[in-house]
Amino acid sequence: MVLNGEDFTRRPTFGDDKPDERERLPRTQGFRKLYEEVRKRLDKASEQYKKTYNLRRRAEEFLVNQKVWKKNYVLSDASKFYTSKLAPNLD
Repeated sequence: MVLNGEDFTRRPTFGDDKPDERERLPRTQGFRKLYEEVRKRLDKASEQYKKTYNLRRRAEEFLVNQKVWKKNYVLSDASKFYTSKLAPNLD
């Protein structure tokens, strides 16, 4: 039974620990292919999320000096007894 690292004895290894170049090359090529596949799938997922998010998005163009509503993100400050959830949301 292994309770901590002191009780564990490592098995001795036989031979050279370094993998042969012929063994290592196919593994690295496999990792490259795997990396490319993951990259393609991430890009595809990103495009799908982008499409879904932008469905209800409107393209707005504003003029100079036009009044607009802007979200007001404030932080609470206990030292000043200020609570952000009671602050106005739009300025």
